[in-house]
Amino acid sequence: MTATVVKTAKTSQRTCIACREIAARQDLLRFTVGGTEEKPQICFDKTRRRPGRGVWVHSPADRPDCFEAAIEKGLLARGLRAPKSALTEGYAKTLREGVARYISTD
Repeated sequence: MTATVVKTAKTSQRTCIACREIAARQDLLRFTVGGTEEKPQICFDKTRRRPGRGVWVHSPADRPDCFEAAIEKGLLARGLRAPKSALTEGYAKTLREGVARYISTD
């Protein structure tokens, strides 16, 4: 008697920087550093393919506490090795609005 081997598709997994939980890549949002070297900005990576260091956070639609903690506690900047000035209060509001638009169209 031979054993049947069932192959399953591998799903990439990433860790949320806020709650440290491992989740499927498609369930998380990715952020990277953009802007200039003198004035870096944290950017939402809609395509999840921008080059360079990236950090992953649960979507605010799924876990709003993770997303807010990542912004308020400076976890995005720390994970990206960017200065805290890369995420000013005004830019944090813009980032929240951009993510909300992305989620509402998804």
